Amino acid sequence: MKELGIAYDVVAAVMHTTYSSLDDLIARARALDALKKEESFIRLVIGFKRVANIIADNSLFENLNPSLLEAGAETELYNGLLGLSGDISRALTELDYASALAHLVRYGKLIDTFFDDVLVNCEDAVLRANRYALLAKIKAEFLLRADLSLIVVDNEQIGE
Repeated sequence: MKELGIAYDVVAAVMHTTYSSLDDLIARARALDALKKEESFIRLVIGFKRVANIIADNSLFENLNPSLLEAGAETELYNGLLGLSGDISRALTELDYASALAHLVRYGKLIDTFFDDVLVNCEDAVLRANRYALLAKIKAEFLLRADLSLIVVDNEQIGE
């Protein structure tokens, strides 16, 4: 894909998704590549990697129990996830990959707030398992679109 001007990590991130043709794959990769240097996208990638790393050692997750979610950042993250799939699916139906990625980027702000406000690895085993289940759902939703953990970012690109 180098001859197309698309970075290898971007192509790898979209390769495992369901795409209808090579042209579709290239369009998805180009949309992702166009965002690669934007700070909000870089933060999303870092947030996704954090989600993936926290649950990396777990393969079995409890069923998510929404009634255990704490008010604030945790419920906002969950509620945002509920709408995210539909929003992205509509964009993908229209082959609007930039819009689909924009939905992910907006959702990334909820991930950042969640990690700022919520202690995932808390003492309460039931809450911790429920939080892991929430993160597993987020990871699964993202993997339907692209594996952002494969995107290479330089932490120095983020302005503080």
